[in-house]
Amino acid sequence: MKIAVSITLFNPKDVNFEYYNEYSKYFDMVYFIDNSIKSNDYLKTLVSKKNVKFISNNDNLGIGSALNKALSMAKMDGIDILLTMDQDSFFPFDKLNEIKDILNKYFHSNYAILGMNLNHTFEGNEIINKEWVITSGNFIYLNKIGDIKFNEKLFIDCVDTEFCVNLAKKSLKVGYFSNYFIKHTIGNPSYINLLFCKIKKFNYNPLRYYYIFRNITYLFRIDKNRVYSKLFYKTRILWFFEILIFEKNKKKNLKAIKLGIQDGKKAKLGKCVYNF
Repeated sequence: MKIAVSITLFNPKDVNFEYYNEYSKYFDMVYFIDNSIKSNDYLKTLVSKKNVKFISNNDNLGIGSALNKALSMAKMDGIDILLTMDQDSFFPFDKLNEIKDILNKYFHSNYAILGMNLNHTFEGNEIINKEWVITSGNFIYLNKIGDIKFNEKLFIDCVDTEFCVNLAKKSLKVGYFSNYFIKHTIGNPSYINLLFCKIKKFNYNPLRYYYIFRNITYLFRIDKNRVYSKLFYKTRILWFFEILIFEKNKKKNLKAIKLGIQDGKKAKLGKCVYNF
């Protein structure tokens, strides 16, 4: 069973460079897909190792494009399972052998993805079923996904959601390991204590809110799948009021949301053309 890992990069922080070197010690192949407009010269030295490939796009082509490149290379290299990681996520290398045993156990099941736990809470069961998981920390069984790819037109946000929905349409399952975790931060979270509730703010920038609201609006309009429906109403109701009431930069965020919804309705996808 050959396992590879892909790491999608976009202007990565220097402090993480030494950590990136660790991947080649544990995986059969390592693919670095760099979406930075100007690639860092240090990163290119990673290819000095035989089991590392470095692709520089010299442009930000989006997460979907990077992941599809990794899928293609992994299939050509005869890889069985591809782990997808974000540049700021950290994998527990010391747990890899235990994880491999579980991956092997489910190799002939109808699971197409087994991801890592982000909740930092042990949940008892070995595998927890999910409707969708984020792209970071996912082990993808390449022999099961067939010709399913990531939607490059979405650029970022909901790319992972749509991929998992497409797997479900082929009766393939998505789950995550209950007791194996990656270190990963979504957004720039902060918390507000309101009466007896603790409210989490993601504090995304306007550009990110544009993509979130555009893509879920688009997906909901073309497919009333229950996953899209839940995300559609969550963003429209919960996130909108959270942004309106609690977040800073309200004017720019609301402008981005408005444009995102408009473009989603028009199926105007791809890289955002607005400056916020």
